[in-house]
Amino acid sequence: MRLSRSIVGQEEAKAVSRVLLEDGYLGMGSETKLFEEDLAAFLEVEREQVITTNSGTAALHLACDAIRACSRKTSGTPEILVPSLTFVASFQAISAAGCKPVACDVLANTGTLDLEDARARITENTIAVMFVDYASNPWHLHEVYNFAKENGLRVVEDAAHAFGCRHHGKRIGSFGDIVCFSFDGIKILPVVKVVVLSALTRKAPDLRQMPVCFRWKGIRRSVFPEVVPGMPMSNVRAGVTI
Repeated sequence: MRLSRSIVGQEEAKAVSRVLLEDGYLGMGSETKLFEEDLAAFLEVEREQVITTNSGTAALHLACDAIRACSRKTSGTPEILVPSLTFVASFQAISAAGCKPVACDVLANTGTLDLEDARARITENTIAVMFVDYASNPWHLHEVYNFAKENGLRVVEDAAHAFGCRHHGKRIGSFGDIVCFSFDGIKILPVVKVVVLSALTRKAPDLRQMPVCFRWKGIRRSVFPEVVPGMPMSNVRAGVTI
């Protein structure tokens, strides 16, 4: 049984041809940059705050990597609270970043994170909470950020279901720590799968450079890279999405 099917036509075909015949560069390039600029304008954030990757799991992986790298907690395996009702990628991304996923209950009426249960699972190794906007539902996101602030935690938003949504009048992705979107045939935008990781510099300046570095296999100018898979978004995908 087919679960979904992306709606594509001549415009998307022309976009692929443009990249292949005019630009000639298949990796991350001018089309990727243009898409990031368009998305930043839509979210009303700085251009540098938008980083595209090649999958939703990659975006969550980068987010967890950045938070782990910036954490001041050094003893024990870092832990990230995550709702039990989510796609397996949430757990995989946390584990891939060298952290321990700690499953928490969800609220019966919304399917979103139960903060009281999450509070009971905090330990000295907890560094972040991953909030999933299940079924496009960010209704108590402000409570999540208050919870995180009270406990000295960062927030990773898995907003795969919430692109274009607003919370208290603000677009999801225009505020917070790190927000990950995912677009494909079963998401809000049925286009080639891309992801945006928005590290908001006004709120989290220490998280700004980490995702950029990790997207390029962890390579930095003066040090040997960490073992990180390449995660950049290609020109072809960006062209189709635009």
